[in-house]
Amino acid sequence: MGFFKDLFGGSDERKRGDEYATEGLIWETGGAMGTGDKDIGRAISLYRKSCSMGSAHGCFYLAQSYKYGHGVPESKIDYNKYIEKSKELDPEVYRRLSSQLRDMD
Repeated sequence: MGFFKDLFGGSDERKRGDEYATEGLIWETGGAMGTGDKDIGRAISLYRKSCSMGSAHGCFYLAQSYKYGHGVPESKIDYNKYIEKSKELDPEVYRRLSSQLRDMD
């Protein structure tokens, strides 16, 4: 099995959605070392696609973009919409990602 198939569980569509979320994160940050190309528009597009495929990761990343107005207009309504969808899709992923954000503060 491939790296992403081992990393993420669930349906094939959700797995592809999780892969799109990871690709979006790479485009947003420039990669693990932050040295690659960055394209927030591409990242947002990948997060949207990922979320629509049932990826809690994609919904979470899209929610954070709306929370901080990064690549999209800041919107509490859209933040709440996508953060709730992330929680519904996979509560454990939501808890883990939220915890990682708190640890960064």
